[in-house]
Amino acid sequence: MIGGFEAFNALMILEEGRKYYPAFHIPMTHLPATISNNVPMTEYSLGSDTSLNALVDACDAIKQSASASRDRVFVVETQGGKCGYIATMGALAVGASLVYTPEDGMGLDMLRRDVRFLKTRYSLDLPGKSEGRLVIRNESASQVYTTSVLTKMFIEEGGSLFDARSASLGHTLQGGVPSPIDRARAARLSLKCMVFIEKHHETLSKTPPHKSRHAEPETAAIITIQANSIEMVPVTEMVQHADMANRRGKKSWWMDIKNLVEQLAGKPQFLGIPKNYPLTSEPVKA
Repeated sequence: MIGGFEAFNALMILEEGRKYYPAFHIPMTHLPATISNNVPMTEYSLGSDTSLNALVDACDAIKQSASASRDRVFVVETQGGKCGYIATMGALAVGASLVYTPEDGMGLDMLRRDVRFLKTRYSLDLPGKSEGRLVIRNESASQVYTTSVLTKMFIEEGGSLFDARSASLGHTLQGGVPSPIDRARAARLSLKCMVFIEKHHETLSKTPPHKSRHAEPETAAIITIQANSIEMVPVTEMVQHADMANRRGKKSWWMDIKNLVEQLAGKPQFLGIPKNYPLTSEPVKA
């Protein structure tokens, strides 16, 4: 089974259905493939690297436009569902000034602080310097503070210091030619999935004809990348690490990168925020 969170959910349903349908007592595996990279317990999903490349290419072109227009902020909206992986890693790669994700949400205090940062940053630029800056926003970061609202807020508050425009990349992040690393991972992981299926099929096929075939929970698993190893995680175990309501993992290895993005942009330094002060807000339902 190849896919994202829906494929993981489908595998979970099939595993639970073994109690009622003997035909489901067969080896089953899920190969995560989604640009959102929202499948729990795996660091990477097929397609996420290709999507990041598409995001970086688009943002590089947008940043050139922002610089050519003098003192312009571009709010770039990305896909990713309720997982901020694409937005966060993309922000790091393109040198964005700010990034908004569903995990942290958006609130008035956060936006007030961010506007102050941009105004301070532009006010300290050398006269005549043409500096374009990027703000990356996940499409599900907030239902209230949309990309349009955020852009209008920056235009209003920027005054004579800076202008703002928006760009929604939409489904362009789902197209493009697969990157070399996605191709290599697809080949390696699919081979391991086939080995997994063959191994457990061989074991189950030894069941005597007069007995019902019984597949253990570990025969329904998701192939995951964890640090420098590849692990087959039973779907029954992965459910415990999944945020089913938001369709993502309960913990994400890349969450601290958002702080790094803002550190590199100079946000703590320009606002006089202590180094150990959290730059994100508490999760909100906006």
